[in-house]
Amino acid sequence: MELSVIIPVYNVEQWLQKCVESVVSQGIGSCEIILVDDGSPDQSGSICDRLARSYDNIVVLHKQNGGLSDARNAGLEVARGRYVTFVDSDDHLSPGLFGQLLGILAADSETDILEYSFVQTDQNGSQQPFVLPDATYHDMNSYWLDGQAYRHAYAWNKIYRRSLFADVRFPLATAFEDIHTLPHLLSRCQKVRTTSIGSYCYAYNPSGITANAGAKELTDLLNAHVSFLRDHLQGIDTTDKKFAAYYTSALNVQIDVASATGQQPLLPLLKLKPANWKLLILNTFGFNTLCKISHLAKALRPQHR
Repeated sequence: MELSVIIPVYNVEQWLQKCVESVVSQGIGSCEIILVDDGSPDQSGSICDRLARSYDNIVVLHKQNGGLSDARNAGLEVARGRYVTFVDSDDHLSPGLFGQLLGILAADSETDILEYSFVQTDQNGSQQPFVLPDATYHDMNSYWLDGQAYRHAYAWNKIYRRSLFADVRFPLATAFEDIHTLPHLLSRCQKVRTTSIGSYCYAYNPSGITANAGAKELTDLLNAHVSFLRDHLQGIDTTDKKFAAYYTSALNVQIDVASATGQQPLLPLLKLKPANWKLLILNTFGFNTLCKISHLAKALRPQHR
């Protein structure tokens, strides 16, 4: 088996058929599709069973609801492919995508993770392509910082060597679980590639976690960055502008967490070269002042209708 495609399923009866058929139509001979019905209360479970009767390479798992991470983990337990990938059940794939990606992996068997481009459709139906460069990384810190992997650490736009998951699973009851998991996978990688080929068609969900993150979800996201810095800071050149960009991105989450919870910083408050106004204020006046000025700047920002 060359590729296992894991599709968690929950309350997606209006999108599921399109999603699965976009995977089936990829035309990959040695491919299994694992549909994980995560205790869905709608007709999604029945649709999974009907699809399995129509296609020999579909496997269905029915389980009690445990959340997205638990569903992905259940799929990993039964996956048999040399490579594994994830597709969210309200998204779909462009035709011929997996054939192209598996061709890249066949020509370069040393690649552990292949990340590919995607298109995001917003709530207004507008499409925004996200095209990755054709690049290769042997240093995983370089992939995280130079490639800004922390901005697109999604589980779904990547094909992974399945052996990377031998002792790695997605954390349960944790929002932004993918950004928690990717660094653990990278610690087991020798080579990562990104490609402009695509695309994965991602449907933005205005009622999803990303759009409606509260204090708990933001704290989960912040903890992912705290863990990364704890485990990797000693191996990073903190004077590099790319690190300053990443640290500022994590700092923005820290500001949001402080605003939502009043919690003092969990991030190590580093004295970095002031590559932007937030780092300048942090270095000069401290975190509390930075929070006040950031909130004021946000309040004064023009609101787009």
